[in-house]
Amino acid sequence: MPEMQSPQSKTFCSRPWNEINFNNKGFAPCCMITDTEFASIKEYLDSDWLKSIKSDMLNSNWHPSCESCRYAEEQGAWSNRITYDQIPVDVENPKIEYAHIGFSNTCNLSCQMCKPYLSTTWGNRLYKRTGKKPEIWNTFDNPKTKRDFYKKILPNLKLVGISGGEPFQCKDHFDFLRVAPIINPNLSLFYNSNISNLYYKGEFLPKFFKKFDNVSISASIDGYDDANTYQRMGSKWNDIEKNAIILKDYLSYVHATLTIYTIFSIGDLLRWGLEHDIEIQFYFVSDSSLNPNFLPIDKKHELINKLTDEFKNEKTILKGLRKYVFKPLLYEPKNKDKAHREFKEKTIINNRESPILKFPDFVPELKSWYDSILL
Repeated sequence: MPEMQSPQSKTFCSRPWNEINFNNKGFAPCCMITDTEFASIKEYLDSDWLKSIKSDMLNSNWHPSCESCRYAEEQGAWSNRITYDQIPVDVENPKIEYAHIGFSNTCNLSCQMCKPYLSTTWGNRLYKRTGKKPEIWNTFDNPKTKRDFYKKILPNLKLVGISGGEPFQCKDHFDFLRVAPIINPNLSLFYNSNISNLYYKGEFLPKFFKKFDNVSISASIDGYDDANTYQRMGSKWNDIEKNAIILKDYLSYVHATLTIYTIFSIGDLLRWGLEHDIEIQFYFVSDSSLNPNFLPIDKKHELINKLTDEFKNEKTILKGLRKYVFKPLLYEPKNKDKAHREFKEKTIINNRESPILKFPDFVPELKSWYDSILL
Protein backbone atom coordinates (compact mmCIF):
# COMPACT_ATOMS: atom_id res chain seq x y z
CA MET A 1 0.00 0.00 0.00
CA PRO A 2 1.45 3.42 -0.88
CA GLU A 3 2.43 5.78 1.88
CA MET A 4 -0.54 7.74 3.20
CA GLN A 5 -0.33 11.49 3.30
CA SER A 6 -2.10 12.56 6.46
CA PRO A 7 -5.33 10.49 6.53
CA GLN A 8 -8.46 12.60 6.39
CA SER A 9 -9.29 12.56 10.07
CA LYS A 10 -9.76 15.41 12.53
CA THR A 11 -8.06 13.41 15.29
CA PHE A 12 -5.18 11.90 13.31
CA CYS A 13 -1.67 11.91 14.80
CA SER A 14 1.31 10.08 13.31
CA ARG A 15 2.85 9.07 16.62
CA PRO A 16 1.07 5.72 17.21
CA TRP A 17 2.55 4.53 13.89
CA ASN A 18 6.10 5.90 13.93
CA GLU A 19 7.05 6.83 17.51
CA ILE A 20 7.49 5.15 20.88
CA ASN A 21 7.63 6.83 24.24
CA PHE A 22 9.66 5.28 27.06
CA ASN A 23 8.66 6.06 30.63
CA ASN A 24 9.00 4.28 33.92
CA LYS A 25 5.50 2.80 33.69
CA GLY A 26 5.91 1.29 30.26
CA PHE A 27 5.44 2.44 26.68
CA ALA A 28 3.07 4.76 24.83
CA PRO A 29 2.79 6.67 21.54
CA CYS A 30 3.79 9.98 23.12
CA CYS A 31 4.85 11.68 26.34
CA MET A 32 1.35 13.01 26.99
CA ILE A 33 0.21 9.47 27.84
CA THR A 34 1.81 8.10 31.02
CA ASP A 35 -0.80 5.73 32.43
CA THR A 36 0.17 2.60 30.49
CA GLU A 37 1.93 -0.53 31.71
CA PHE A 38 3.49 -3.04 29.33
CA ALA A 39 6.23 -5.53 30.14
CA SER A 40 8.02 -5.19 26.81
CA ILE A 41 8.14 -3.20 23.60
CA LYS A 42 6.68 -6.13 21.68
CA GLU A 43 3.77 -6.44 24.10
CA TYR A 44 3.04 -2.72 23.64
CA LEU A 45 3.28 -2.77 19.82
CA ASP A 46 0.99 -5.83 19.60
CA SER A 47 -1.51 -4.54 22.17
CA ASP A 48 -5.23 -4.12 21.57
CA TRP A 49 -4.88 -0.76 23.33
CA LEU A 50 -2.54 0.63 20.66
CA LYS A 51 -4.78 -0.79 17.95
CA SER A 52 -7.77 0.99 19.50
CA ILE A 53 -5.92 4.33 19.46
CA LYS A 54 -5.08 3.89 15.77
CA SER A 55 -8.63 2.88 14.93
CA ASP A 56 -10.13 5.89 16.69
CA MET A 57 -7.69 8.26 15.01
CA LEU A 58 -8.46 6.93 11.54
CA ASN A 59 -12.18 7.33 12.22
CA SER A 60 -12.03 10.90 13.60
CA ASN A 61 -12.82 9.74 17.14
CA TRP A 62 -11.04 10.94 20.29
CA HIS A 63 -9.51 8.06 22.17
CA PRO A 64 -9.75 8.40 26.00
CA SER A 65 -5.94 8.38 26.23
CA CYS A 66 -5.80 11.53 24.08
CA GLU A 67 -7.84 13.65 26.47
CA SER A 68 -5.15 16.29 27.05
CA CYS A 69 -4.98 17.13 23.34
CA ARG A 70 -8.75 17.06 22.95
CA TYR A 71 -9.16 19.47 25.90
CA ALA A 72 -6.55 21.88 24.54
CA GLU A 73 -8.02 21.92 21.05
CA GLU A 74 -11.53 22.42 22.40
CA GLN A 75 -10.31 25.71 23.85
CA GLY A 76 -8.64 26.74 20.63
CA ALA A 77 -5.17 26.23 22.11
CA TRP A 78 -2.18 24.41 20.61
CA SER A 79 -1.91 20.69 21.35
CA ASN A 80 0.86 18.13 20.91
CA ARG A 81 -1.26 16.34 18.30
CA ILE A 82 -1.35 19.32 15.96
CA THR A 83 2.40 19.13 15.34
CA TYR A 84 2.10 15.54 14.12
CA ASP A 85 -1.19 15.50 12.22
CA GLN A 86 0.43 16.10 8.81
CA ILE A 87 3.43 13.75 9.06
CA PRO A 88 3.04 11.06 6.37
CA VAL A 89 2.93 7.45 7.53
CA ASP A 90 2.25 4.08 6.00
CA VAL A 91 -0.56 2.98 8.28
CA GLU A 92 -0.34 -0.62 7.06
CA ASN A 93 3.41 -0.92 7.65
CA PRO A 94 4.37 1.18 10.66
CA LYS A 95 8.04 1.81 11.35
CA ILE A 96 9.44 3.24 14.57
CA GLU A 97 11.77 6.07 13.54
CA TYR A 98 11.27 8.39 16.48
CA ALA A 99 11.48 7.85 20.22
CA HIS A 100 10.86 9.94 23.28
CA ILE A 101 12.58 9.15 26.57
CA GLY A 102 11.68 10.52 29.95
CA PHE A 103 14.85 9.22 31.58
CA SER A 104 13.94 10.12 35.14
CA ASN A 105 11.93 12.44 37.37
CA THR A 106 15.21 13.89 38.68
CA CYS A 107 14.76 17.65 38.49
CA ASN A 108 16.36 20.66 40.16
CA LEU A 109 13.19 22.81 40.05
CA SER A 110 9.69 22.54 41.50
CA CYS A 111 7.53 24.41 39.01
CA GLN A 112 4.14 25.54 40.31
CA MET A 113 2.19 23.66 37.64
CA CYS A 114 4.25 20.45 37.96
CA LYS A 115 3.97 17.47 40.32
CA PRO A 116 6.23 15.00 42.16
CA TYR A 117 5.88 12.40 39.41
CA LEU A 118 7.90 14.69 37.13
CA SER A 119 10.15 16.38 39.69
CA THR A 120 12.12 15.02 42.62
CA THR A 121 12.49 18.57 43.93
CA TRP A 122 8.70 18.85 43.93
CA GLY A 123 8.61 15.57 45.80
CA ASN A 124 10.95 16.98 48.45
CA ARG A 125 8.85 20.12 48.63
CA LEU A 126 5.72 18.04 49.25
CA TYR A 127 7.60 15.91 51.78
CA LYS A 128 8.27 19.00 53.90
CA ARG A 129 4.57 19.82 53.71
CA THR A 130 3.02 16.40 54.29
CA GLY A 131 5.74 13.98 55.34
CA LYS A 132 5.00 11.83 52.28
CA LYS A 133 8.18 10.19 51.02
CA PRO A 134 8.99 11.38 47.48
CA GLU A 135 8.84 8.99 44.54
CA ILE A 136 12.08 8.58 42.59
CA TRP A 137 12.09 6.73 39.29
CA ASN A 138 14.45 6.03 36.41
CA THR A 139 13.08 4.48 33.22
CA PHE A 140 16.23 2.50 32.51
CA ASP A 141 16.29 0.90 35.96
CA ASN A 142 14.47 -1.87 34.11
CA PRO A 143 17.41 -3.72 32.44
CA LYS A 144 15.21 -5.25 29.72
CA THR A 145 13.85 -1.84 28.73
CA LYS A 146 17.37 -0.41 28.58
CA ARG A 147 18.73 -3.38 26.60
CA ASP A 148 15.84 -3.38 24.11
CA PHE A 149 16.18 0.34 23.52
CA TYR A 150 19.90 0.28 22.78
CA LYS A 151 19.82 -2.95 20.72
CA LYS A 152 16.45 -2.96 18.96
CA ILE A 153 15.23 0.64 18.75
CA LEU A 154 18.16 3.07 18.77
CA PRO A 155 19.99 1.76 15.65
CA ASN A 156 16.95 2.55 13.44
CA LEU A 157 15.99 5.95 14.84
CA LYS A 158 16.17 9.31 13.12
CA LEU A 159 15.37 11.35 16.21
CA VAL A 160 15.21 10.95 19.99
CA GLY A 161 13.17 13.43 22.00
CA ILE A 162 14.42 13.80 25.56
CA SER A 163 12.69 15.16 28.64
CA GLY A 164 12.42 14.47 32.34
CA GLY A 165 12.31 15.62 35.05
CA GLU A 166 15.22 17.69 33.91
CA PRO A 167 17.30 15.57 31.52
CA PHE A 168 20.52 17.53 32.03
CA GLN A 169 20.55 16.40 35.67
CA CYS A 170 20.03 12.68 35.02
CA LYS A 171 22.76 9.99 35.05
CA ASP A 172 21.10 7.79 32.39
CA HIS A 173 20.95 10.79 30.07
CA PHE A 174 24.65 11.43 30.64
CA ASP A 175 25.42 7.79 29.81
CA PHE A 176 23.24 8.05 26.70
CA LEU A 177 25.21 11.06 25.41
CA ARG A 178 28.41 9.05 25.50
CA VAL A 179 27.07 5.81 23.98
CA ALA A 180 24.33 6.76 21.49
CA PRO A 181 26.56 8.34 18.78
CA ILE A 182 28.59 5.13 18.59
CA ILE A 183 25.48 3.02 18.00
CA ASN A 184 23.79 5.48 15.64
CA PRO A 185 26.10 8.17 14.22
CA ASN A 186 23.23 9.74 12.22
CA LEU A 187 21.05 10.38 15.24
CA SER A 188 19.43 13.74 16.01
CA LEU A 189 18.23 14.92 19.43
CA PHE A 190 15.43 17.20 20.55
CA TYR A 191 15.31 18.37 24.18
CA ASN A 192 12.78 19.81 26.55
CA SER A 193 14.95 21.44 29.21
CA ASN A 194 14.65 24.20 31.79
CA ILE A 195 18.28 25.16 30.86
CA SER A 196 18.94 26.31 34.44
CA ASN A 197 22.10 24.17 34.74
CA LEU A 198 24.23 22.98 31.80
CA TYR A 199 26.57 20.79 33.85
CA TYR A 200 26.33 17.23 35.15
CA LYS A 201 28.87 16.39 37.85
CA GLY A 202 31.29 18.95 36.47
CA GLU A 203 30.85 17.92 32.82
CA PHE A 204 29.70 20.65 30.41
CA LEU A 205 26.92 18.82 28.56
CA PRO A 206 26.83 20.85 25.31
CA LYS A 207 30.32 19.60 24.47
CA PHE A 208 28.74 16.23 23.61
CA PHE A 209 26.24 17.72 21.14
CA LYS A 210 28.75 17.93 18.28
CA LYS A 211 28.80 14.11 18.15
CA PHE A 212 25.20 14.03 16.91
CA ASP A 213 23.82 14.83 13.48
CA ASN A 214 21.68 17.61 14.92
CA VAL A 215 20.65 18.85 18.37
CA SER A 216 17.81 21.25 19.07
CA ILE A 217 16.41 22.45 22.37
CA SER A 218 13.02 23.70 23.43
CA ALA A 219 13.78 25.82 26.49
CA SER A 220 11.09 25.83 29.17
CA ILE A 221 10.89 29.52 30.09
CA ASP A 222 7.39 30.53 31.12
CA GLY A 223 7.60 34.26 31.76
CA TYR A 224 9.99 37.14 32.11
CA ASP A 225 12.24 37.65 35.14
CA ASP A 226 10.24 37.47 38.41
CA ALA A 227 7.25 35.76 36.80
CA ASN A 228 9.44 32.92 35.54
CA THR A 229 11.38 32.73 38.81
CA TYR A 230 8.15 32.38 40.81
CA GLN A 231 6.57 29.81 38.49
CA ARG A 232 9.77 27.79 38.03
CA MET A 233 10.72 27.70 41.69
CA GLY A 234 14.43 27.18 42.16
CA SER A 235 15.47 28.95 38.95
CA LYS A 236 17.39 32.22 38.68
CA TRP A 237 16.66 34.59 35.83
CA ASN A 238 20.28 35.62 35.38
CA ASP A 239 21.27 31.97 34.91
CA ILE A 240 18.44 31.40 32.44
CA GLU A 241 19.49 34.39 30.34
CA LYS A 242 23.16 33.40 30.39
CA ASN A 243 22.47 29.78 29.44
CA ALA A 244 20.08 30.78 26.65
CA ILE A 245 22.91 32.75 25.03
CA ILE A 246 25.37 29.86 25.52
CA LEU A 247 22.91 27.47 23.84
CA LYS A 248 21.90 29.89 21.09
CA ASP A 249 23.12 27.64 18.27
CA TYR A 250 20.97 24.79 19.59
CA LEU A 251 17.97 26.74 20.83
CA SER A 252 15.00 26.01 18.59
CA TYR A 253 12.47 28.05 20.56
CA VAL A 254 11.24 28.89 24.03
CA HIS A 255 8.32 26.80 25.27
CA ALA A 256 6.34 29.13 27.54
CA THR A 257 3.64 27.52 29.67
CA LEU A 258 1.08 30.23 30.34
CA THR A 259 -0.54 30.44 33.75
CA ILE A 260 -2.19 33.20 35.73
CA TYR A 261 1.24 33.79 37.28
CA THR A 262 3.01 34.46 33.98
CA ILE A 263 0.52 35.72 31.42
CA PHE A 264 0.94 39.43 32.19
CA SER A 265 4.71 39.12 31.65
CA ILE A 266 4.60 37.71 28.13
CA GLY A 267 5.01 41.11 26.50
CA ASP A 268 8.37 41.49 28.24
CA LEU A 269 9.25 37.89 27.33
CA LEU A 270 8.49 38.56 23.67
CA ARG A 271 10.65 41.71 23.74
CA TRP A 272 13.45 39.69 25.30
CA GLY A 273 13.05 37.11 22.53
CA LEU A 274 13.23 39.81 19.85
CA GLU A 275 16.35 41.26 21.42
CA HIS A 276 18.13 37.90 21.36
CA ASP A 277 16.53 36.54 18.16
CA ILE A 278 14.81 33.71 20.07
CA GLU A 279 11.37 32.49 19.06
CA ILE A 280 8.74 32.31 21.83
CA GLN A 281 5.90 29.80 21.58
CA PHE A 282 2.99 29.83 24.03
CA TYR A 283 1.05 26.89 25.48
CA PHE A 284 -1.78 27.02 28.00
CA VAL A 285 -1.34 25.07 31.23
CA SER A 286 -3.56 22.01 31.62
CA ASP A 287 -4.25 22.66 35.32
CA SER A 288 -7.59 24.48 35.26
CA SER A 289 -7.01 26.35 38.52
CA LEU A 290 -3.92 28.02 37.00
CA ASN A 291 -5.27 28.48 33.47
CA PRO A 292 -5.50 32.16 32.43
CA ASN A 293 -8.81 31.58 30.68
CA PHE A 294 -10.35 31.48 34.18
CA LEU A 295 -9.44 35.13 34.68
CA PRO A 296 -12.27 37.70 34.73
CA ILE A 297 -13.22 38.86 31.24
CA ASP A 298 -12.18 42.47 31.92
CA LYS A 299 -8.66 41.33 32.83
CA LYS A 300 -8.48 39.29 29.65
CA HIS A 301 -9.43 42.29 27.52
CA GLU A 302 -7.02 44.51 29.45
CA LEU A 303 -4.15 42.18 28.55
CA ILE A 304 -5.25 41.72 24.93
CA ASN A 305 -5.53 45.47 24.37
CA LYS A 306 -2.13 46.05 25.95
CA LEU A 307 -0.37 43.41 23.83
CA THR A 308 -2.19 44.45 20.65
CA ASP A 309 -0.99 48.02 21.10
CA GLU A 310 2.54 46.99 22.12
CA PHE A 311 3.08 44.74 19.09
CA LYS A 312 1.01 46.58 16.47
CA ASN A 313 4.13 47.01 14.36
CA GLU A 314 5.28 43.39 14.80
CA LYS A 315 2.85 41.69 12.43
CA THR A 316 4.20 38.15 12.79
CA ILE A 317 4.18 38.28 16.58
CA LEU A 318 0.71 39.80 16.68
CA LYS A 319 -0.60 37.08 14.38
CA GLY A 320 0.83 34.42 16.68
CA LEU A 321 -0.63 36.12 19.75
CA ARG A 322 -4.08 36.23 18.20
CA LYS A 323 -3.99 32.53 17.32
CA TYR A 324 -2.17 30.98 20.28
CA VAL A 325 -2.89 33.38 23.14
CA PHE A 326 -5.93 35.61 22.55
CA LYS A 327 -8.22 32.90 21.15
CA PRO A 328 -7.74 30.33 23.95
CA LEU A 329 -7.60 33.13 26.55
CA LEU A 330 -11.10 34.28 25.55
CA TYR A 331 -12.50 30.79 25.98
CA GLU A 332 -14.98 31.02 28.87
CA PRO A 333 -14.88 27.85 31.01
CA LYS A 334 -17.52 26.82 33.51
CA ASN A 335 -17.26 26.99 37.32
CA LYS A 336 -15.02 30.06 37.34
CA ASP A 337 -15.80 30.92 40.97
CA LYS A 338 -14.73 27.47 42.10
CA ALA A 339 -11.54 27.70 40.03
CA HIS A 340 -10.76 31.12 41.54
CA ARG A 341 -11.01 29.72 45.06
CA GLU A 342 -8.81 26.76 44.12
CA PHE A 343 -6.30 29.17 42.60
CA LYS A 344 -6.14 31.27 45.76
CA GLU A 345 -5.84 28.24 48.03
CA LYS A 346 -2.99 26.92 45.90
CA THR A 347 -1.32 30.33 45.69
CA ILE A 348 -1.38 30.84 49.45
CA ILE A 349 0.63 27.63 49.78
CA ASN A 350 2.93 28.58 46.90
CA ASN A 351 3.60 31.97 48.48
CA ARG A 352 4.43 30.30 51.76
CA GLU A 353 6.95 28.03 50.06
CA SER A 354 8.41 30.59 47.67
CA PRO A 355 11.73 31.79 49.15
CA ILE A 356 11.45 35.45 48.07
CA LEU A 357 8.72 36.30 45.56
CA LYS A 358 5.03 36.40 46.43
CA PHE A 359 2.03 36.59 44.11
CA PRO A 360 0.62 39.10 43.15
CA ASP A 361 3.54 41.43 44.06
CA PHE A 362 5.08 40.93 40.61
CA VAL A 363 1.68 41.10 38.84
CA PRO A 364 0.08 44.36 40.06
CA GLU A 365 -2.54 44.08 37.31
CA LEU A 366 -4.15 41.18 39.21
CA LYS A 367 -3.88 42.42 42.80
CA SER A 368 -7.41 43.78 43.14
CA TRP A 369 -8.92 40.64 41.59
CA TYR A 370 -6.81 38.32 43.76
CA ASP A 371 -7.69 40.24 46.94
CA SER A 372 -11.39 40.00 46.05
CA ILE A 373 -11.41 36.20 46.06
CA LEU A 374 -13.05 34.99 49.26
CA LEU A 375 -12.32 31.56 50.67
